[in-house]
Amino acid sequence: MQTRPLAKLSFNFNFMATSRVSSPIYRGVLLYTCFALLLSPVVYAQQLAFETTSTESGTSFHYVWEDQYERQHEISFTLDKEQKNFAANNLRHLSPARLQRDIVRPLQSYARSRDWFQMHISYDSSREHVTFNPNIRNEEESSRRIRLMHAQAQQEIDNILSENYLTRISMPPNISGYIPDHVRIARESEEAVAPLATAFYQYLGGATPRQYIEVISSFVQSIPYNELSNRMESNGAGFQSPVNVLLSNQGDCDSKVTLLASILRNLMPNLEMAIVYLPQHAVFAVAISPENHETTIRNSGAELLIMEPTGPALLKLGEPAPFSLIYLANGSIALRYFTPRNL
Repeated sequence: MQTRPLAKLSFNFNFMATSRVSSPIYRGVLLYTCFALLLSPVVYAQQLAFETTSTESGTSFHYVWEDQYERQHEISFTLDKEQKNFAANNLRHLSPARLQRDIVRPLQSYARSRDWFQMHISYDSSREHVTFNPNIRNEEESSRRIRLMHAQAQQEIDNILSENYLTRISMPPNISGYIPDHVRIARESEEAVAPLATAFYQYLGGATPRQYIEVISSFVQSIPYNELSNRMESNGAGFQSPVNVLLSNQGDCDSKVTLLASILRNLMPNLEMAIVYLPQHAVFAVAISPENHETTIRNSGAELLIMEPTGPALLKLGEPAPFSLIYLANGSIALRYFTPRNL
């Protein structure tokens, strides 16, 4: 699933704005650092109790926490031992240089398949880029082969990214790179976190969708925030899968957003939802009706309510952190959508 550029994006927080998302070509690694939401004068997450117990069948969890309205919640569930080995264990954190080196052999095979035996393909360590030299005299044919090699290089990059649970992303003004494929990881984690979703269903019963989202969001917010690595150097290596967030009881912004998505997808598979990427952060958005003064984004006719699941600030639905509002207002965002199952 690719990042969807926004042609006309409007925001609803006492004023309307429009912006256009550009799609610059891949140039490197998207460097974004999740901020703990410390800028708002709000209540902070309170995880009152967290216990785990190992059993023959898996790991049992017990949580007690307070939500945005100082209401106390308690939930218990057991994750199946067989579900721990989630596919995101295949996630490999590739530097731009490593990614370029990894495509040399596939490109050499491609050139041989085209009978371009004179084609010289090498990795330029000074530029951290693969170079092509057709070694033929016909300039027009030489240029054509170089164009085809560059196109194939992009395909090989996409193949490697997919194999390692990574995806491209771009956002204004000129930020591009790759990150963990949070949408794919959330989808493939749904079965693993199904016991947690079932526990919420048993706990909340006939509550409204909004009430479900509110309580589950507060649960994710209450999990201790931890920027698990220096993102300016690690290319997002601190990301944890939903199961690992639960096991370690900590997570950064994209890890917690992915956990939230995997829970909600179990309970509301037909609800439109999206991850909203900001230059230094990630938030979540769901297609539920906003209440007074709540922040939404609108794209292609769908109005999505903004959520901040990162914590430690217990922000309410439709209440982004101040720095998030700045990026939402100026359009420096990218969205990746979850396709409703009924489509």
